[in-house]
Amino acid sequence: ISPIAQVLRQGSTLASVPIATVSDEDQPADTLIVAAKIESGSGVALTNVRMNSQGVVTASLDASCSAVSSSFEITVTDAFRATTRVVLNVNVASNAPPTLAYGAGASVVTGGSLVIRPTGGLSDNGAISSVLVQNRGSFTGTVAVNSAGEVTIANAAPSGIHNLTIRATDNCGASTDATVRLVVNPLPPITQAATVARQAGSPACRTPACSV
Repeated sequence: ISPIAQVLRQGSTLASVPIATVSDEDQPADTLIVAAKIESGSGVALTNVRMNSQGVVTASLDASCSAVSSSFEITVTDAFRATTRVVLNVNVASNAPPTLAYGAGASVVTGGSLVIRPTGGLSDNGAISSVLVQNRGSFTGTVAVNSAGEVTIANAAPSGIHNLTIRATDNCGASTDATVRLVVNPLPPITQAATVARQAGSPACRTPACSV
């Protein structure tokens, strides 16, 4: 039996990963009995231990937000009750905050609306627990954000440059603040054409102020 060391971050899960390879001269690998128990460390759960016909032992690993590097004793027993034991090392890295960014920003006309999506999406090594508008700056219109980090703008105002702050928090409490740069452009000015008076029976008007 040969162990296969694994690495995962605090607050994350690895499902059905290989943790060892096993062979036996006397019987098929998938008829052997495999078991695992923790030897040192804390916060790491090893479950769903299985072995396939090729002798690959798989299991699911789950690290809590306070997990530390841990080791497990893997035991394989054959039909004659002969056993072999090895130590599997699981290295636990610190939790990483969510990944969230909005690139160069976006623009909209006063009173307008749009949806701004994060560049590369919203991701985390564990799970996202909340996404919210942390600060709207000088923006007075409507702003909302969904669980995918998509920011919806409506009734944009006032005209000018606004920096909105969106905060994403993961299942271990780590957070990332991302800035959305929003430019609200004023509506183009409307110039009323001069009124032109004409007498009845005069030729058809050809000025911008007249309707035919």
